[in-house]
Amino acid sequence: MKKAYYLLLCMLFLILTQGHAQEARRITGRVTSADDNQALPGATIAIKGTTRGTNSDAEGRFSINANAGDVLTVSFVGMKPKEVTVTNATTDVTITLESDASTLNEVVAIGYGTARKKDLTGAVASLKTADLVNQPVASATQAMQGKLAGVQVTSSGEPGSVPTLRIRGTGTLLAGADPLYVVDGVITDDIRNINPQDITSMDVLKDASATAIYGMRAANGVVLVTTKRGQSGAIRVTYDGYVGVRQASRKVPMAGSQQYIDFSNEALIRAGQQPSFTSADIKANTNWFDAITRTALVHNHNISLAGGSEKSTYFLSGGYLYDDGILKGNGYRRLSLRASNDYQISKSFKIGASLNLAQENNENKPYSAFTSAYKQAPIVPVYNEDGSYGYTLRNNVANPVAQLNYTNDHTTSLRLQGVLFAEWNLTDDLKFRSNFAVENRSFNNRKYNPVYVVSGNQQNNTSQLTLRDDNANRWVWDNTLTYTKTFGEKHNFNALVGFTGERYKTSFFGGSRLNVPNDPNYWVLNLGTQATATNENGMGLERRLSYYGRLNYNYDDRYLLTATIRQDGSSKFLRITAPAFSHPLVRRGKLVTRSS
Repeated sequence: MKKAYYLLLCMLFLILTQGHAQEARRITGRVTSADDNQALPGATIAIKGTTRGTNSDAEGRFSINANAGDVLTVSFVGMKPKEVTVTNATTDVTITLESDASTLNEVVAIGYGTARKKDLTGAVASLKTADLVNQPVASATQAMQGKLAGVQVTSSGEPGSVPTLRIRGTGTLLAGADPLYVVDGVITDDIRNINPQDITSMDVLKDASATAIYGMRAANGVVLVTTKRGQSGAIRVTYDGYVGVRQASRKVPMAGSQQYIDFSNEALIRAGQQPSFTSADIKANTNWFDAITRTALVHNHNISLAGGSEKSTYFLSGGYLYDDGILKGNGYRRLSLRASNDYQISKSFKIGASLNLAQENNENKPYSAFTSAYKQAPIVPVYNEDGSYGYTLRNNVANPVAQLNYTNDHTTSLRLQGVLFAEWNLTDDLKFRSNFAVENRSFNNRKYNPVYVVSGNQQNNTSQLTLRDDNANRWVWDNTLTYTKTFGEKHNFNALVGFTGERYKTSFFGGSRLNVPNDPNYWVLNLGTQATATNENGMGLERRLSYYGRLNYNYDDRYLLTATIRQDGSSKFLRITAPAFSHPLVRRGKLVTRSS
């Protein structure tokens, strides 16, 4: 009997030990260089196949939560990446990276041009195609999470939402904290419309030296997106896709009906009142979190064709994203099409064009339903026996399922981005490039609040329809002249001068009506009560004219110098006349300009 007792204890110990081993634990470590054993600050440490990651501090140290069997991928500019598998015995680890000279010769985008990594004086981080498509994400911004030092990505998890991107914190207080996005020369607010499979590289400009070429608007950093183009050769057809599900992780434990009654009575007693809940109050045992959530389906499909000859190349792609959120009724759909062509007219002259079209549809549901689910009593059923929604007068909380079902909030958008460029090699050292980019965006939102009664504190007596249409169009015309020359085999110069013209126009129209019929076919503003109709409309227009220049000097691959200047004229500044004096930045009847 005694032996059986000890045997049972040993088995229990082994089971507990095994269960504990599967739990994520804190792994600490240090990243060093194999050449001199010095710490590598800013190295990226990520768990392979996930979006979880961190960066090493000034002493090269890091900490991260990981399970046994997870693979840590460690990377640093100029070093060969390394993978380390976490074992049950792993607690503190030293990871040594070897130098990789080939990565220093990689070319990255730096704004109106390119440069080798070894020639950079500013902070620039890059992601290539393989880094973007290795994980299932809806937007390329999400693929950056945990992979770039100094870049923080926060996503709400809502399908179709714009992730929050912060590059080295917040650079401005009143002008927002979002970075500037530039897609093949098109300046835009976000890149949700760009299929991640269509991207060749993403280069993030992080410090003042790297972003100065874009002026004040780059105070929060710049994300340069370069999309795929065709290459000469036989036609290549590529398909990639995935199908998966979304589930809530780390669910909040919800109280059962009996537990709810016990806690409620105890709270009344502690407040000096008589307990009032009894078993007769239990009408159901509802888990409200499960009532409003689901296992959601997500799938993404992309197909592309590429090829061409020495004189012309082409690239065509189409993608479809279907993403349902875990909140019932939520959903996001995106259809994207991209085409690009390049033509080598002569040995020194080249033209090209690209076009991206994306349509997005979003079903929006109120996330306040989660708050209601956490507060609503489990003794209340979702539906009563007669089919009506359940409620209780003991609290002032809405039925969260009714919240979702009575919400009709639909958004559609259409975005068109196009680029036309011409490139002329005037001499072996001098190149001129003209890049004309346009973006047109239309946005439509429709909200309908029907007549309903759930309880005294959850009802709507008058239906209301609200519509809003937003439109925006922008064109940007860049003209640059680039001179590249090496003198005496050691003095390497790269000089760029250029000017940019930009026009951005917005307009909107919106209105609402009461007593509109509860039928989607009649959700138009000419129905309903005309006396209570409201409408609003407006427009905005901005113009910019910019001049800029940059000089990169490299002496014997040992000493580097970068100098940048930019001057912007913007219609956001008041017009100032100067009858009594003249100044380089003030012209009579012209726009005031600012330099950076």
